[in-house]
Amino acid sequence: MRPLLTWLRQRDLCPDDPPPTSGPLYELMKRYRHWMRTDRQLAPLTMRSYELGARVFLGGRVLQSSGDDGIEGLREQDVASFLLAEASRGLSAKSMQGRVAQLRSLRRFL
Repeated sequence: MRPLLTWLRQRDLCPDDPPPTSGPLYELMKRYRHWMRTDRQLAPLTMRSYELGARVFLGGRVLQSSGDDGIEGLREQDVASFLLAEASRGLSAKSMQGRVAQLRSLRRFL
């Protein structure tokens, strides 16, 4: 099972760890899901994709800083740096388009 999970995680098809069930980032994601469902009326698969992208981005920011939910002090440069790092991992152009869409949705919400 471990090789399959590793393969899925390398392709961002499976999260590394289960998402937390409490805390500031959890609360932000809860509000984000509600916004996507009610205000944007997105399809469930789109919502799942956008939430995964937001968790990857904000989760990395939480680990790098002392911010509770990852949005404290967020700048355009942070988003650009994240996307450059994703591109350097070898993501395809199509995957990069998806990442940009995920972050664009998050930015609209914030």
